[in-house]
Amino acid sequence: MKGILEKRKYESDFELWCRCYSNIKFLAHYHTDVEMIYVRDGNPQILVNNHLYSCAPGDLMIFKSGDIHYNENDQSSNILDFVVFNPIILGELYSSKAELSPCLTHAKMQEYGMDADCLRLFNTIHEEMKDKRKYYEDWSTKTSKKCFPRLSIISR
Repeated sequence: MKGILEKRKYESDFELWCRCYSNIKFLAHYHTDVEMIYVRDGNPQILVNNHLYSCAPGDLMIFKSGDIHYNENDQSSNILDFVVFNPIILGELYSSKAELSPCLTHAKMQEYGMDADCLRLFNTIHEEMKDKRKYYEDWSTKTSKKCFPRLSIISR
């Protein structure tokens, strides 16, 4: 599978971006950033490195630097929550060479007690990035560093 190199332009020197979209369709692409998609509603079919994942509400997709991914979205409506960030934010907690499954199901996150933490991660980042209150960068980074390693462990 071939993809287009996406070069994200961030709004500031703090390289973290987030948005929530309904019924989005995106072409095959890859980037040097880490991308996480939380499925709020619907059953999107997401292809990652030639493997198809059928997602459900509460599932989380994690794309490492270089993962080619896309969603055709021809069959269903959905609401997808996106967080994209430069892996430098995670420091030594991130390795693009780590063997991770790109899909964490809601059931698996529940099994490990991570479902509420994952939802809190997305809600916190969206709130902090929207309001940009004092120390929003620190708060978003701290929240990501707390959650990402635990998500990485259960996705192996």
